[in-house]
Amino acid sequence: MTSAPAPYSTRRAVEESDRQACFQVRKEVFVGEQNV
Repeated sequence: MTSAPAPYSTRRAVEESDRQACFQVRKEVFVGEQNV
C-alpha cells in the first residue's frame, strides 16, 4: 500500500467518549448510504 495521506483522521480513540462518537458517526454514515 502507498503511504498517501488519508482524507480522514487516524487519531486513536483513547477515551470511551471518543469511541462512542466514532461509532455514532459510522452508524449515521452507514444508514445514510443504505438509505434506510
